[in-house]
Amino acid sequence: MPSLGLCDGLRIGPDVAKDWDNDIYSRLLYNQTTPSVKNGIRTSLNRLWLKPLLHIDPDVAYFRSIECSLTPEQKSLLQDLTEICQFKATSDLPQWWTTSEREQVRAWLETNPASLRRTGPGSFQLDQREVDFSPALELPTAPRGIDRLLRALYAWGGGQNWIMRNRFKAWKNKLGKTIVHSLKLK
Repeated sequence: MPSLGLCDGLRIGPDVAKDWDNDIYSRLLYNQTTPSVKNGIRTSLNRLWLKPLLHIDPDVAYFRSIECSLTPEQKSLLQDLTEICQFKATSDLPQWWTTSEREQVRAWLETNPASLRRTGPGSFQLDQREVDFSPALELPTAPRGIDRLLRALYAWGGGQNWIMRNRFKAWKNKLGKTIVHSLKLK
């Protein structure tokens, strides 16, 4: 890495996003490098070995509730990861924060864990609190059956979301009509 010595920091994971996971990319296309909190946490945890060598950046933490589908638990995992990496950043627009979210950001920025210990492959102890990242560690199963066919269709369409939306809609309508038709036959 030619920049080491000049800039001793490195992004260690993919971009995080306002969603926990992206079903089309993660499950259907089996691509774990696309932006999502789950992919960001998993990748960053697997690259923590770089921490003694340089500053590691797991990307940003989320606090906002506007335009964000993350649960409080998922946001907390991402915030805890920034504590472990000792690299805090957020891309939230401050005007989107509620009073409570603004207070959470202030508390997060002012916190500095006195003790940090890895207790397992995906678990840590931050001060006296146990943090378990196991919800982010599991990879989806590789696509099979109809998912494999949909994957080929999506790839053939150049990864255009409108193709998948239209195909899912058509498939769902056909499935619904088939079920209704079979119920009428009984």
